[in-house]
Amino acid sequence: MALIYQSKLPLSTVLHNSSFAPSMLCFWAARELGITMKDFADRLGLTPPAVSISARRGEKLAKKFGYRLTNE
Repeated sequence: MALIYQSKLPLSTVLHNSSFAPSMLCFWAARELGITMKDFADRLGLTPPAVSISARRGEKLAKKFGYRLTNE
């Protein structure tokens, strides 16, 4: 798997958002890798609603900044 970065913003600017990495992780794990919210929440020590909210935030960030997870 690879992270494809297609953003007009510098990567350092994007990564300074403290919720960016956890949100992207939740989004990719739950939505693209097929890990259930409950299983992922248990692994992270979070509640399923917290993972769900973070995954939704991650989805918006991925679309906004042009990130996608690929198996190239």
